[in-house]
Amino acid sequence: MGNEISSFMDFLQHGNQPNDATGRVDELSDVKFPDGELLYDNKKMRWFDENSNKCYMLFPKALSIEWSSDNRYWKWHSKLSSNKTIKIIELLNVCWLEINGKIKESDLSPNTLYEAVFEIKITEDAYGWNVPVTISLTEPDGKIYKNKVTLKEKKKAEWVKIPIGEFKVVPDKSGDGEIKFSMYKYGGHWKRGMILKGIVIEPKVNKNKTSH
Repeated sequence: MGNEISSFMDFLQHGNQPNDATGRVDELSDVKFPDGELLYDNKKMRWFDENSNKCYMLFPKALSIEWSSDNRYWKWHSKLSSNKTIKIIELLNVCWLEINGKIKESDLSPNTLYEAVFEIKITEDAYGWNVPVTISLTEPDGKIYKNKVTLKEKKKAEWVKIPIGEFKVVPDKSGDGEIKFSMYKYGGHWKRGMILKGIVIEPKVNKNKTSH
């Protein structure tokens, strides 16, 4: 924990480090979204698979992204879907990466095995991803599943899905419980060049619907 605090203080001291990253039209021209119903001021989308199970996409505005309100570190982009504006976000330069999202069990279909993924693109000018980031899923009972992913190994300039984990919504227990999703790496290395489209939550068996 001491190393994380030290890295955080270093970030605060040197957080005004200049960067020249800007949104590039060619990196964003292939953004596509599922066919579904936009909810909560276009922060989420819901649709149904062939078995009438609920599917969701949580866009970046529905997530908690550290430093996302500071345009030195993140840049928001507006994209249209069915004539409605959806916001996605591009990482310009941070050393303290933290992205958190959540969904209520009651929003999902009971007795269904789900899988969740981050949908991202690593840009051509990306750097700092040689150090693994931690991906985690937290179930309503507090059980946490973690995995480390080296994003440098992912193909650049293409949308890729980063698995977060699987979970099952149990009948008669669906209620106020929440499933939480995270991606984080605290301090040490500056990172640049990731575009985040959102988190996709679909039944495990559903492979027909994709967002790109």
